[in-house]
Amino acid sequence: MRKLNTFARWSDLVVMGAGGVSAALGFVVLVGWHTHTLALVQALPALVPMKYNTALGFLLSGVGLVAIALGRPRVALTGAAWPLLLGSLTLIQDVFSINIGIDELLMEDYIRVETSHPGRLAPNTALCFALIGVAMLLMSSARLRWRPVVLGMLGSIIAAIGGTALFGYLSGLPAAYGWGYLTPMAVQTAGGFVLLGHGILAFAWGDAGAEDRGLPRWLAIPVAIGCVTTALVLWQALRAQEQAQIRHVIAAETAGVKYKIMEQMGTRVQALERMASWWEALGTPVKDRWASEAWVLVIDYPGFQAVEWVDPSFRERWIVPLAGNEAAKGLNLAFEEQRRTAMLQARQLRTVTFTRSIELAQGGKGFLAFVPIFQGETFGGFILGVFRAQTLLDRLLGDDVAPGYSIAVYDEKEEIYRRSDDGGQHQIGWGQETSISLHGVLWRVVVWPTPRLLANAQSLASEAALVLGLVMASLIPLTIFLAQTARRRRNEVEGINRELQERIIELRSAVEREKELARTDPLTGATNSRAFGELAAAELHRARRYERPFTVVYVDIDDFKAVNDRFGHSTGDRLLRLVVETMKHNSRAVDVVARIGGDEFVILFPETGPEPAQVVSRKFQERLLNVVQQDGWPVTFSIGAITFLSPPDTVDEMLRLADRLMYSAKRSGKNTIWHEIHQILDEPVPVG
Repeated sequence: MRKLNTFARWSDLVVMGAGGVSAALGFVVLVGWHTHTLALVQALPALVPMKYNTALGFLLSGVGLVAIALGRPRVALTGAAWPLLLGSLTLIQDVFSINIGIDELLMEDYIRVETSHPGRLAPNTALCFALIGVAMLLMSSARLRWRPVVLGMLGSIIAAIGGTALFGYLSGLPAAYGWGYLTPMAVQTAGGFVLLGHGILAFAWGDAGAEDRGLPRWLAIPVAIGCVTTALVLWQALRAQEQAQIRHVIAAETAGVKYKIMEQMGTRVQALERMASWWEALGTPVKDRWASEAWVLVIDYPGFQAVEWVDPSFRERWIVPLAGNEAAKGLNLAFEEQRRTAMLQARQLRTVTFTRSIELAQGGKGFLAFVPIFQGETFGGFILGVFRAQTLLDRLLGDDVAPGYSIAVYDEKEEIYRRSDDGGQHQIGWGQETSISLHGVLWRVVVWPTPRLLANAQSLASEAALVLGLVMASLIPLTIFLAQTARRRRNEVEGINRELQERIIELRSAVEREKELARTDPLTGATNSRAFGELAAAELHRARRYERPFTVVYVDIDDFKAVNDRFGHSTGDRLLRLVVETMKHNSRAVDVVARIGGDEFVILFPETGPEPAQVVSRKFQERLLNVVQQDGWPVTFSIGAITFLSPPDTVDEMLRLADRLMYSAKRSGKNTIWHEIHQILDEPVPVG
């Protein structure tokens, strides 16, 4: 047994306590495995269980530490052999992707939650056990001068790995306790390693106690290594989490691009099918009438190189537009295998068939969509849609589709479209791929962020954690000269870290609040005029694109000044808040209630035609009057409502028209509703 001085006695108690708790933890989990008591094996049903071999490792490691504290080094050697062997062999399995049969040697793994290989330790668990085995061999051997330093380093690394895993569980950072796809470290395992690591540190401290009174001179080395280990683990964990979040966003954008292509191509195919159905129902059309229908299709659905009729002999006969497509006039499409195969398949299956990427007769890469025409059993040829790939996809994937992302589309391995200004810099590392099935062909779509977007998406949190850890590690040697203040300085640093994290959270919350306040009227909670302008502009764009009606209702509180003069401004403010609350309560989630003046409000009703507009205007006025009459406020409401069947050019024009109606209602005696229908090329139509 070691010579017992003050430090040795103190450290022996800590080592014995750490070993006893570790052995008890391992024993309890082993009992849980044998009795199938899951509560003893898993901290929570959704979390990874402590594996059987891990529990056995804790039991033997704990017994070994207790034996060392009691001066029984030979017993400790037995406890050191199993963790060292188990950890080393598991690491060999993970590194070389082999299975040497130790994972379920003693117990079949019947709990597979978060488990990559049944019964196998997590790689960070295996590393810690290997280090524990080495430490216990040193602790059982004859005392060497450098032993306290090495043991301090080993204990610090073990405690740092366990501590960062616990931090990962507490902070929701899975990469801190799991390495890649392999089984993650269990939460109770992480706590056990923190305990064992500190037990080894305590032994090292006591081992050097005869020479170093107070804090040992070498303490800076293991503490610095522990800080670096923690910083490296957290750095990698933060990077992994950030990359996972970025990939999730890219996956969502990729799905949006896929949906956009499928939706837009679907509308174009349906248009071709309608033309073929019209032919089948009415018989062979006059060429001029067919051409006019084809022109409508080309104009309404941008992206067509040409719309053609191919006769039953596979020759192109009618072409719209002819300009630019002269080379296809009279061309026999059976001259090329892909065209011929697609036509034969479309005729045989009586369904739309696409070709793969081909060289168009008009020049350039593209593809063809064949829609067969059958009048009864008589084959009447095809309605053919000709698409130039780059032109079509430029139309489909405008600036509003996945802004800030590069897009490439492949027909199998052949690239048919690319929207990129970075030369595919991040395509391999960040690209998300999806596939689109288009009537016999399969496209692969790859979406990846541009360097600028990726730079904006990546934060400096991981680098900050690493730099902070390295800075802390470089400052540790100062504790050699400031022995009495080392603990206080460490506590101060920890306090600074906590305060920094809290400050970051506060700043993020403040930024979110400021963003919300910038779009909200502070008095009433309604949308402010700036945010309303943005939302209204978006609705104008949507209505113009999809030709959908919408209604704007302009509301003014009659005699509001009398409320302020008679009851005071606080009462007037309460009235304004009540008006907004009533408007919101009686509107849909998609409607926008905005305050654009002192007592003037605007409500935007998307997808609302003339008749619903009249109903909702009357309802708003009735509800508002009921509310103010309950409190005895001497106010009424003048309302100007305008339904846009054709959207105006600007938001200002939209508000000007609604405001004009409101003032007309006000001049006609107040507390009235004026409603008009607005349509381009027509005069506004008053309806009430």
